[in-house]
Amino acid sequence: MLYNGFMHSDREKYPTRFYGRSLLFWVGLLACLPFLAWGFLLLPVFLFAPDIDMLVVVIFFSLFILLFAACVFQIRNRKRPILTICKEGLLIRSLGTPINIDPYLNIMFGFVPIVIIVFWRLITLQMFRKRTVRLRWENVDVMAGEDGLTIIDWFDKENNNDVGRRASLEHYTISYGVYSFRESVGRVGESVQFFLHNSAAREELPSWLNEDAF
Repeated sequence: MLYNGFMHSDREKYPTRFYGRSLLFWVGLLACLPFLAWGFLLLPVFLFAPDIDMLVVVIFFSLFILLFAACVFQIRNRKRPILTICKEGLLIRSLGTPINIDPYLNIMFGFVPIVIIVFWRLITLQMFRKRTVRLRWENVDVMAGEDGLTIIDWFDKENNNDVGRRASLEHYTISYGVYSFRESVGRVGESVQFFLHNSAAREELPSWLNEDAF
């Protein structure tokens, strides 16, 4: 059946809601439990032992408490899509990390190991931040493949207004890695490109004004 140029089969082939993987955060949560349990059980010993530096103990367990809380935060918020294809454009949610960093890849970012970046975002509480980005179709370019997905949002930096032209070279880049989504990143890219080039199909999609429905 055809709905304004959008076949029912296309609805199944091109999904519009994509969720982030949470396996890594489940592993982190479970890894923290033994250390936290051990710490709370031995807390009276630490308090009354004169030869133990309490400052070191407090810092050590505070980091594990923060890591545990960050994993819970990520798991809970990843129950909602991190990328939704809407009538007006793309609705993107960033959870605790910059959107252009794939937390699942053990890479070097700016010559700094990813572990150091994670702990820095823990102690500065950046891991607990949520951000919503809305990109309109007329301002979006997409580069997709099996090894990643890059979304470019063109805008007028001086006036801080979105523009539908490419005369200005100012742009905002959002990148996803291979393991960012539960689905394959290639399939995510196919769906985004399909709706980017099919305005009739976009009319069948829900509006991002109804964000609570996603």
